[in-house]
Amino acid sequence: MNMLKSIARNWFRVDLRTLGIFRFLLGFVCFIDIFRRVRYIEIFYSNYGVAPNFFMSEMSSKYSAKAFTLLSSLGTVNEVTIFFYIGLIASFFFMIGYKTKLSHIITAIVVISIHNRLIILENGGDMVLNSFLIWSLFMPLGRRF
Repeated sequence: MNMLKSIARNWFRVDLRTLGIFRFLLGFVCFIDIFRRVRYIEIFYSNYGVAPNFFMSEMSSKYSAKAFTLLSSLGTVNEVTIFFYIGLIASFFFMIGYKTKLSHIITAIVVISIHNRLIILENGGDMVLNSFLIWSLFMPLGRRF
């Protein structure tokens, strides 16, 4: 039994320094992703742009797939701007390792909400970032650095 434990320990362990570097880089990518979209808040993410919330709800039927987003309940430019800045602060805290799990959850919710607001703007890199955010929730990213 001890031999099986030692074999499993050697094959399934992770260097926590690598996870700390991964956390920093993932937080940095999330920060840059949110920051580059700030200038387009009024055009793409508010009710005054190309796809207001009432238009998005009219386009989808009750049988269509619904994407998770908190931005469907926010309409004005100020509300969406505050949402974006909360995401920027949370991703910065995630990057530096302050309250890692809480800031990771907030960052994941904000980034996925931004990506799912207008699916037409999303690309493959956004899907990979969403997958990394969800899968890394189960890793001990706050143990080092």
